[in-house]
Amino acid sequence: MSFSNIYHIVKQGGIIHNHILIMDKNLIEIEHLKIPNEHLIEGENWLGYDIRRLLYKYGMFLNHVKSPKILEIGSWKGRSAIFMLNVVLEKADIGMTCLDTWEGSEEHNNADGLIDTFRRNLDNFGLTDRVNMIEDTSLNLLDHFKEPNSQVNFIYLDGSHTYWDVMSDLEKCFEILLSGGIMVGDDYLWKNYGGDSGVNSAVNDFVQFNPGVLMLETNYGFALRKL
Repeated sequence: MSFSNIYHIVKQGGIIHNHILIMDKNLIEIEHLKIPNEHLIEGENWLGYDIRRLLYKYGMFLNHVKSPKILEIGSWKGRSAIFMLNVVLEKADIGMTCLDTWEGSEEHNNADGLIDTFRRNLDNFGLTDRVNMIEDTSLNLLDHFKEPNSQVNFIYLDGSHTYWDVMSDLEKCFEILLSGGIMVGDDYLWKNYGGDSGVNSAVNDFVQFNPGVLMLETNYGFALRKL
C-alpha cells in the first residue's frame, strides 16, 4: 500500500490533528516523512508509511554518531536510500552502502534496467557520491565487511522474503552490526511466501533463539537492536 493511500485512509478516519496521527504516540508527522521532489523518482512507491516511520524513528540517532556506517540490503530503484539520505540524515557528508543484485526477486516479472534506474534516481537527487554500491547477493555479505572497523551502526533489510534467506540475512547482518546498533526490516507481516513461512516466522524465530537481540517493535515492518 502506498504512502498516499495510507494517508488517505487515516484522514478518512478523522484521527489527524495538526498533521499528527494521534492514534499512536510513536507515529510521526506526515510532513517529516516526505522526500522533497519525490515525484522525480522513477519507479514504484513501495516505501509505505510504516517503513518510513521506522527508518525515521530509529535512524535519527545516526545524526549524533561520528562517521556512522549504514547498510541497505535490497535497494530496488533507490527510493529507500534517497529517503535515508535526504530525510533521515541531516548531514550531507553521511553516506551509506547499498547491496543488491539489481536483478529482482521471484515476484518481479521484469527487472530489466533496474540498476540503471537506481543510478539515475541517485543522480537526479545529487546522491551518487554518497552511495557505495555493492552488486552482489547477500549470501556474500560478510566478504565485503572483512576489514577492521567495518561494522555498521544501522541496517535496513528488504531482500529476499523466503524463510531461510531472511534467516541467513539476519544472522549475517548481526555479525557486522555494532552493539547497540539498529536493524529495520520491511514486510514483517508476510507470513506466507509461495508456501514458505516467510519474513514473519524468520524474524520471530531469530529473536526467540538469540538473547542478544531485542525486538523494539513490529507493524508492517520491524525494528531490532543488538544488545
